[in-house]
Amino acid sequence: MLPENDQRNIGTSETGASLLELLVGIIVLAIVSVLAIPQMGVMQNSFNRFNARAQLLEDIKFAQAYSITEGCRGVLSINASGKDYTFGCDYLDYDIVGDPEPDSVILSREVPGDVQISASSIAIFNSRGQSINQSGVVTNVTFTLNSKIKDVREDFASGLLLGTGVFKYV
Repeated sequence: MLPENDQRNIGTSETGASLLELLVGIIVLAIVSVLAIPQMGVMQNSFNRFNARAQLLEDIKFAQAYSITEGCRGVLSINASGKDYTFGCDYLDYDIVGDPEPDSVILSREVPGDVQISASSIAIFNSRGQSINQSGVVTNVTFTLNSKIKDVREDFASGLLLGTGVFKYV
């Protein structure tokens, strides 16, 4: 039996965390943060590479479909910096000596993050969706995507636009 002057709270529970439990929780959180934060840059770079690859495929399909629908020669050209590209339709005949220029720009896209894009030549679609050169001859175009990994630029994807209009990553 308990003495009458015992003031213990029997049958009730106290809630809350002690100072020691709080400090242990903060230390565990700090350790996890220190380990995870450096990986965020690697994850972001990985997402940028994936998004650039998917976006290029989607935009090539769009350019091809638009050229067929409008009955124009579609011109997909990459900026010299490799950070962006544009697509537009060329409705008028162009001189086969110079680079083709679209009459109007339909799509302008910037590649994400530190990803850069290059191509073996300007991609031109005829009104049948085939990839052609400036003279109208069916030709293949190679696209290459690269990004900086540990201060070194490395290619991470290469795709081939076949003369038939089919694009595939190799």
